[in-house]
Amino acid sequence: METSNVIVSSRIRLARNLKNLPFTHKFKDAKDADEVISIAEKAFNKINAFSLYKMKDADEIKRIALVEKHLISKELAANTVNGALMLSADESTAVMLNEEDHFRIQSIKRGFALDEAYADAHKLDIALASTAMLAYSDTYGYLTACPSNVGTGLRASVMLFLPALTATNSISSVIVAVQKMGLTVRGIFGEGSKADGCMYQLSNQISLGITEEEILESVKSVAKTIEKSELEARQLLLNRQGVALKDKLSRSYGILKTAYVMSSKELRELVTNVKLAVSLNILDVDEKLIDEISTDCQPANITLIAGRNMNDYERDVMRAKYIREKLN
Repeated sequence: METSNVIVSSRIRLARNLKNLPFTHKFKDAKDADEVISIAEKAFNKINAFSLYKMKDADEIKRIALVEKHLISKELAANTVNGALMLSADESTAVMLNEEDHFRIQSIKRGFALDEAYADAHKLDIALASTAMLAYSDTYGYLTACPSNVGTGLRASVMLFLPALTATNSISSVIVAVQKMGLTVRGIFGEGSKADGCMYQLSNQISLGITEEEILESVKSVAKTIEKSELEARQLLLNRQGVALKDKLSRSYGILKTAYVMSSKELRELVTNVKLAVSLNILDVDEKLIDEISTDCQPANITLIAGRNMNDYERDVMRAKYIREKLN
């Protein structure tokens, strides 16, 4: 019987703005941005011990590494004027400051844990509301820089690992069906990105005229339906390809353990195969370790681990060395 690793992680994001300040792109001077950061520190440190990172103080590699970990957006990474991040020690809770909105509260949990992620984000939301006046309309709800976030300001999403639906060319029909239900499926880094490693983000599209509870239930229901379809597709692949599929997936793990040069693209393909093998009980491998390796070995993060700038080939060699040491 398969082990379901379809729903990889759950994320809650809340968009909030201060009532007395213009949206970030309309800031008059540095004082506006500093006020957002000051209020964030007062509010959120009541709940948890956060570290503050200002984008202007981080070099490009460090900023990109945070993007690779899904802790900040590409837009915040590019905002070296007034962008900042508050991050918990375990990196499960983060608040982007002065991105599109003044505050982007987000909680990320491993597996299918939307309710738990929402509970953590909600605590920060309450702390923020008790510290400052937020931009809120009795008619529309929370006011945000992008109209699609007006209302609850809530984006509930799950990361889905869908190798079988991708391999059987069924993913396009899934995306169409999801859109008809008011949800959306995007790539691993959100809007406009590709589904690297057969990873897809499922999230709500609508935030206005619907409650937070309704959003959560909608995303959870559709996620479970997609999970069922993916597991059925995996079993179909195994039944059709049998030993050939087992051989291909097992060889992928062998390459990960022994290779001396490894590109990012090859790593994504091999990790996809190994994770699929684990779910089908073809391999007995610590999947959490595989996920950690996958993140650590992205270009910026492996550069930080090496502690020096590298050309593409040097990075591929370093990546392979790191993987060998972790798996052996």
